[in-house]
Amino acid sequence: MQGAGGFEYSACVDERGEAGGVERARDGVWERVGEGLVSLDTNAEILTRTERIGFRALGVPVIVVGLGLLGLGCWMAYGQWQRVAQWPRTNATLIRKDVLSGGTRLVFDYEVGGRRFTGSEVRLGSEKSVAATLESYRPGTSQRISYNPEDPGEIETILSYDWELFEAPVASGIFGLLLIFGGVGVYRWSYGTPVESPKS
Repeated sequence: MQGAGGFEYSACVDERGEAGGVERARDGVWERVGEGLVSLDTNAEILTRTERIGFRALGVPVIVVGLGLLGLGCWMAYGQWQRVAQWPRTNATLIRKDVLSGGTRLVFDYEVGGRRFTGSEVRLGSEKSVAATLESYRPGTSQRISYNPEDPGEIETILSYDWELFEAPVASGIFGLLLIFGGVGVYRWSYGTPVESPKS
């Protein structure tokens, strides 16, 4: 609907369900408040109710997935902390070292509580980086490891708070936070954008 001053007028409904109006001008979108106009944004868009619901429906699952990834990262970090701080340690003999496409598999023989165990661990990374890190790990050598007291067959060869140990938890947590902020941004943006009323 054409208004005075070259404005195009369309009815809209605010968050309280009260009727108002939005003026479209050459230099942007304006909202009618009482007898005056308030500039919204030169690039603002007017959403239909269906579009607004759609953006909210998109934001909520993104937030949920982000929370899940953040929780997963915290859970993994706690598990890695337990390996370093709480798992008992012992000397083990490296009996096999297998170089794989995505890392190296180490197999150890060791004794816990008078029983012999064979445990293995895969150290991930490129062949070059893993070869440099595990240069001293040669079959027949004695190496220090930690083991799960509830399952002695589960072992860990990283015994300090190393970045390699926490790389996956940190990546999961950061990605989760990005999704949370993105989902919240989309959800809040849908609230801050004018809504067009259904045409009668």
